[in-house]
Amino acid sequence: RTRKEGGGEEDLIPGSYWMQGWDAHATMAYEGNLTVSLERNGVYSLRWSFEHGSQKFFGIGLRIGPDLCVAWGNDESTLGVSEYVFVGESDEFMEGRYVEVKGDYEIHEMSLKRWDEGTEPPSFLETTWFVARSWITDVISTV
Repeated sequence: RTRKEGGGEEDLIPGSYWMQGWDAHATMAYEGNLTVSLERNGVYSLRWSFEHGSQKFFGIGLRIGPDLCVAWGNDESTLGVSEYVFVGESDEFMEGRYVEVKGDYEIHEMSLKRWDEGTEPPSFLETTWFVARSWITDVISTV
């Protein structure tokens, strides 16, 4: 997603996001930070860090339409792909989907909210509401 300002376009994807979701077995919620940077030639670098645990993930992504599509991994040979898309008209919330290469091939979802790293992270319920609202809107629009 871009915004036109002063004759040019500003890319709205780069920044820090607070993310929340469930592990692959939907048994444990996780929270953490996703930092997205635009490098060059339309290539994005991504870095994930989690509140509990020392695992850090790194990725590289490309825009395909409004979506950011990403391949990622960590030092423990966990690999996967993700897709991120903004929710609604705002550039504040994104939804993400991901699948791990060694996993069960199930698609997992997460919620993301733009976040200033020096501030308190948003609450889990607040962010989860935006995914629920988007899902409800999608269901209603298909009826």
